[in-house]
Amino acid sequence: MKPEAAEKKPKKAAAEGAAPGADAPKAAAPAGAAAPAAPVAAISAPTAAELLGEDAAAKKIVKAKHAKNISSGIAMILATFNNTIVSITDAQGNVIGWSSAGRVGFKGSRKSTAYAAQQVAQDAAARRWRTV
Repeated sequence: MKPEAAEKKPKKAAAEGAAPGADAPKAAAPAGAAAPAAPVAAISAPTAAELLGEDAAAKKIVKAKHAKNISSGIAMILATFNNTIVSITDAQGNVIGWSSAGRVGFKGSRKSTAYAAQQVAQDAAARRWRTV
């Protein structure tokens, strides 16, 4: 054996996991006496079902769909090498309807063709009327 190992102090196995003074009340209590009752928490923590059950239904916000009477709009077209996106907006810039070549059904290099752009513009205009 190494000399350093012999110099180390032996560990106390019983006292390692126990709190200081934990053995004293056991020895001091008489054998016939009942153990004191553990303190009961006055306020219990709410469960997840209680927290989510009532409040989630009360805070749910449903946005009503209503008709937007817009006489004129602006078509914003974003044509890149990979895709074509058309957005129809009102005069303030709020998007009314949009579509893209991928949404219409074109895949790969066909998304950036002129024909795809025509189909996207028609779909964006049609979606504006369908959502109202």
